[in-house]
Amino acid sequence: MSSKENTLIIRADASASMGVGHVMRCIALGQAWVESGGKVIFLSTLVSDVLKRRIIDEGFGLVALDAAYPGSDTDLAALLALGGNAGARWVVVDGYHFDLTYQKTLRQGGFKLLCIDDYNHLPKYEADILLNQNIDAEALDYDCNSGCLNMLGLKSVLLRREFRMMRAREDVADPVRHVLILLGGSDPGNVTTKVVEALRELDFSPWEIKILVGPANAHSDEIVTACERLPIELLFNVTDMPELLCRTDFAISAGGSTCWELAAAGVPFATVTVADNQEGIVDGLERRCGVPSLGRPDAGFKGRVLDLFNALAAQTVDLDACRARLLAEVSTGGAEHVVNEMRRSQ
Repeated sequence: MSSKENTLIIRADASASMGVGHVMRCIALGQAWVESGGKVIFLSTLVSDVLKRRIIDEGFGLVALDAAYPGSDTDLAALLALGGNAGARWVVVDGYHFDLTYQKTLRQGGFKLLCIDDYNHLPKYEADILLNQNIDAEALDYDCNSGCLNMLGLKSVLLRREFRMMRAREDVADPVRHVLILLGGSDPGNVTTKVVEALRELDFSPWEIKILVGPANAHSDEIVTACERLPIELLFNVTDMPELLCRTDFAISAGGSTCWELAAAGVPFATVTVADNQEGIVDGLERRCGVPSLGRPDAGFKGRVLDLFNALAAQTVDLDACRARLLAEVSTGGAEHVVNEMRRSQ
């Protein structure tokens, strides 16, 4: 196989409104593709220089788009041209704006297509592989073209190399002291500030609380203001997540792909539902793994946050059982598994 034929084109975007999870899990897939002997080129609209640098530092090519489909007349044409010039066989699309028309156009252009989805939001899909890495994926009734391989569930979780290689925590701190709050790479609803407002009534003496502010978060100034005179440490541009998680006893996370990173690290956590597409993930984690859910940031949210910290202080949350179930559910070999299937059908 020539080096051109071994090139993987990844089409994924990140912004303050859509978050950065699509790009981050595609980096995981790209790492596994390179490890199998291939080359990766991203075609993206990115608002974050941190993300751009991350992609380039991985050794991936990066082609920037000014605007994304469907608002752009050049998105699809640029992707078809890039794939053709690179001689690529496989294209990956990850984003809810890549509809059936987009998918069909790529396959009609002669490419094999891997479509990454989260919640069966389209009436029909057309791809060679449909990937949904989430805990509720197998319960979704996808309507796909004949011959499409559905890779559904936690066996196919796309974890970046640093999580695949890290050693999970062997135990849970008792009592919990170090708490990490991470509500997504962009947090468009500024749920982080709502958590901080809830914490104002907390007795901080038993806790060391850190908040991770994502690279596409447009509310960082508000978060800094909210944390003034509170013993909370704000973290920006963290480059070594495994090291941070090794020093974390418990986390509060949005119900997105960060959940699988926490699970792989052996860190018990609670979820916050910050988007409709997270409802199935949050419900599945609660039912199958005992992960506490704080629900949505509504009128009762403040009380639920304080109740959680009170339960942690009283040691009435079975963190060991939660951690064990998470480790049993999440496969660290998901990215390699997906690449192997792509190679098999190449």
